Amino acid sequence: MSLTHKKYLVFFNLIVAMFFLSCEGEKQFTEEEKLVQRISEPENALEFLNSKLAAPVEYAVTGYFQNPDSLQICGVREIMSKKEWGIKFSLYNFTTDTVNIVYETTLLEGAVKESIIKKVKLDSLGTELLSYNSGDYFLGSGGGEIYFYLADFGNRTIYYAHLVIMRNKPISLFLSPNIEDQFTKDYIINLFKTDYEDLVIVTKDIQLK
Repeated sequence: MSLTHKKYLVFFNLIVAMFFLSCEGEKQFTEEEKLVQRISEPENALEFLNSKLAAPVEYAVTGYFQNPDSLQICGVREIMSKKEWGIKFSLYNFTTDTVNIVYETTLLEGAVKESIIKKVKLDSLGTELLSYNSGDYFLGSGGGEIYFYLADFGNRTIYYAHLVIMRNKPISLFLSPNIEDQFTKDYIINLFKTDYEDLVIVTKDIQLK
């Protein structure tokens, strides 16, 4: 065998060896792992969740809402009927084929349109929470209101804040009594003070007519 042929054979064997090593080192994802990766994007989580539900939701996101080792999906549904109107937060366990509801809130004041919904993590509470802010939906040129919720699914608790703007009156912010943790209180207050620096904290919720 000529020297050229020997060099070619060595080179060919090296390429083959590298190919098989790369195949062995390449991780083979399970169907569940592929799904988790895909639905990490909220739009894909929404598509997946609605493909399994009879009544669709308007927003969905994955997170570790009850346990840091268990990934779940949270959905937000807007309900509009003659009898009731508002939003509900729902929590689901899921597999590649099914979703099962774990918890659902009561009907809350709010709308999905123009709202700001995202998951957050506060060190004082541990697991991830769902944050809802109604944004500009209930605001007008003469004032209005903003509804804010932190959904703590681990404790099955909703923390509520309500900002009210009225002409010739101070901008007021009400915090629900169940917000006992000071860090959580400060977090919510500071969120609103970003846009409403002169707000005052009130102990009684104001209901606009």
